[in-house]
Order: sequence, then structure tokens, then C-alpha cells
Amino acid sequence: MGKFIKNLAILATIATMTSSAMAYTIERQWYEIWFQVEGRCNDGTYFNGSQGSDGSWTVQGKQQGFHVSSLDTAIRQACLE
Repeated sequence: MGKFIKNLAILATIATMTSSAMAYTIERQWYEIWFQVEGRCNDGTYFNGSQGSDGSWTVQGKQQGFHVSSLDTAIRQACLE
């Protein structure tokens, strides 16, 4: 029984870490001239952004995202994560 409770506690910890890791929801992705994305931060703030010709992402939300290579990083910066 003790091992079961320990395993259950580990699973609960992993579930908490996973749910808190997502600081945003992507609602739409599409391609026009460049790849574009829009969605909402966890607090409901809207964000949108695009990928430039050099492959970097710029996302606007609570603040302007910097030109970074990772979409996740750009969104987290825009959502002030």
C-alpha cells in the first residue's frame, strides 16, 4: 500500500508540473507569406506573432517578444513568463 501511495504522489507531482508548464494556448497557426500564430496567455491576454525569413519568431502580447529561434520562448516572453 505504501508503494502505491508513493507512486500516486509521483504521478500527482508530474501532472502538476505538466499543467503548469503550459503558460499559453495556441488557438490558430497558418501560413501566408510567413508562418503566423495567435493564441492566449494563461491570464487571457491575447498574443500573435510571426516567423521571419531568418527563422526567428517575434510575438506580441503583454510585451513585444524578442527575435528568438524558439516559438515557445517567444510566446513565454510575450506572456511575461
